[in-house]
Amino acid sequence: MQTSQYNTVFNQDQVNQFKAFEARLQTWMDDFYKGLGYRIVNRKGNIKRDLVLASKSGKTTQVEEKYRTRVWNDCLIELMQDIMPPMSRYKWGWLYCSGSDQLINIFCDSIDAEKPTRIYSVNMPKLKGQLPSLVDPKIAMAEAAYSGDGLTQRDVSWLRRNAKGVESNPTVGKFIVSSKGKGLSLSLVLPWNILIERDIAKKLL
Repeated sequence: MQTSQYNTVFNQDQVNQFKAFEARLQTWMDDFYKGLGYRIVNRKGNIKRDLVLASKSGKTTQVEEKYRTRVWNDCLIELMQDIMPPMSRYKWGWLYCSGSDQLINIFCDSIDAEKPTRIYSVNMPKLKGQLPSLVDPKIAMAEAAYSGDGLTQRDVSWLRRNAKGVESNPTVGKFIVSSKGKGLSLSLVLPWNILIERDIAKKLL
């Protein structure tokens, strides 16, 4: 386990355990896609997508998959990743890097699960198009940026100014800062019921 000067914990064992969890569930998901009438064209993921599906008509769909080890009533949308305070290093999150048509959220009861409990599909173009109406930077991000992450109020203000797409608009979601994985990440949390009502998402399982 490594700890940076900002008290951000990098736990390689945690990362390895999650990779094994993902690999196990990907096999289950491949059968799930086939059951929906799709063929797996390519599972060699890159920064733009995780896999490519083809329908019976031959139409291809670029897919981004996100696996979660607990069942939540929200969609976690990564805006920024690998952040090292005071913001000297960071990368844009998958929302901006992904070129996928669909985001598939796979929820399991635990990291030891053999199959998902819930699955949601999100239309990525619709999500990106409606994002400004779902976000409000006036939300108190400082509450999420707990002291263990080493974030100061100045850092939180920087996040507000620099996270793409976060204009002052009515909100149905909230921001969270996570220290899991290789560094801090800033994500937007949006309830599934809102995404489904706006025809951005649908439940598959």
